Amino acid sequence: MLLVKPFYYGIPTESLAYLRTCAIGAYYDIPTSTCPSSSAKIANCAGCATGFFLAGGNCTACNLTKCGACSSITKCDQFMNGYYWNSSATPALCSACMNGCNTCANLATCYSCAAGFVNIASTCIACPTGCTTCTGTSATAINCTSCAAKYVLNNATASCGTCYETFTTCSASGTDTAHNCIQCIANATISFGNCNCNAGMTFSKTSGTCTCSTTSYLELTSSPESWL
Repeated sequence: MLLVKPFYYGIPTESLAYLRTCAIGAYYDIPTSTCPSSSAKIANCAGCATGFFLAGGNCTACNLTKCGACSSITKCDQFMNGYYWNSSATPALCSACMNGCNTCANLATCYSCAAGFVNIASTCIACPTGCTTCTGTSATAINCTSCAAKYVLNNATASCGTCYETFTTCSASGTDTAHNCIQCIANATISFGNCNCNAGMTFSKTSGTCTCSTTSYLELTSSPESWL
């Protein structure tokens, strides 16, 4: 009959006693069946987790702000989004790219821009109001290619026009009389291309929503005696 020595997660069961008897701050070393101190140097690591680098067989934390991967305690090799390695600073550190830039070589040279910006001559220029994406050749020649909610793209002018206040999506910008609503805001109903707040509600320019009208609110909160 074949006898198999029992294991517990890869550790012989006869060694579990040592695991239980090792003091705090020590670990059980299977080859030697001893409990060396955890602070003792163990030069056998082949790779480190993100945010650490390998040196002398040990993993050491980068401890560099906005650094994802480093090769030494003073050299970052992979920066977090929107940062670059600034070797000119003393000490060298990860510095922020220009506003709207995701990846850059330095503060003046951007490789890719964030949403809502366009890269023109390695500089991130903000798209016009209402644009979510845009293209351009200069800061004064920017064309919208897509618009945010409550805006609509005018292909003739490559700009984003504002939908009427009770519309979330429209086929063209303009007033409610243009009958160009596609989708209404909450608590509003579309009718013949227009959006009207539901019964008992009015549009609030302050909040941009349909809210209970003052008259309806008073009727609902009046005392029962007034109903008689």
